[in-house]
Amino acid sequence: MRLVFAALQDLARQRLWPMLLVSAAMWLLLAFGHAGWAPGYLCRSNDAGWGAFVARSQSFLLPRLAGSMLMLGAMMLPLLMPALETIVRRSLAHRRWRAPVLFLAGYLAVWLPLMQAMDMGASVLRSVGGSRPGITVALAIGVALAWQGTPWKRSFLNRSHATPPLPAFGIAAEWGSFRFGLSHALCCVGSCWALMLVPMVVEGGHLILMALVGLAIFWDQHARRIEASANRFALLAGVLLVASAIGAAWLI
Repeated sequence: MRLVFAALQDLARQRLWPMLLVSAAMWLLLAFGHAGWAPGYLCRSNDAGWGAFVARSQSFLLPRLAGSMLMLGAMMLPLLMPALETIVRRSLAHRRWRAPVLFLAGYLAVWLPLMQAMDMGASVLRSVGGSRPGITVALAIGVALAWQGTPWKRSFLNRSHATPPLPAFGIAAEWGSFRFGLSHALCCVGSCWALMLVPMVVEGGHLILMALVGLAIFWDQHARRIEASANRFALLAGVLLVASAIGAAWLI
């Protein structure tokens, strides 16, 4: 936790620190939503199966997109602050606010459709677990652990810290900001998708799981180098947990 607090202190010293307040406000909106202030489909879906997913998508497309944006804003804005700070610092004065807007547009252009695909994956996991939420959660945690231990996950995480060349003038500058958002989002998706799947498969305790996963992603982004043995252990534990959950789903 000391690492998390130190990273938050670093973010609070940046010029874009009000974005932490925006993230906190989105967490409050999510909390009010789960207390009955907003419909439950903002962040999760309770029914299982492909047919239920298609029906929900047709009926609640715009609210689901709004809910996905709310979830992304709450969990990801603190993680985006270093990249946004970089793009503001490297832009000319007249582009200092347009550049981060284009970056966020590129970021959302990747994440929003993929959030719907992840919801489809959550529906598949719920259909495997059936009426046994414990099996569903075990499957999701197993998938997350297994992905955490793969070299592909570490590769995506390492690339998310890179900053591409950012042109200063003309259309190239606008496209560069948007493309940076696209590439950063692809790295974030590759790094975080399995962890973010965990709170999407549950109904009770969804917001608490979101907060825990958000802390895990934040720690992962700021942690020092993780030993290869820990990655192998996570991969093995994840595979065993998935296999056990599937076996339990067939036997129970």
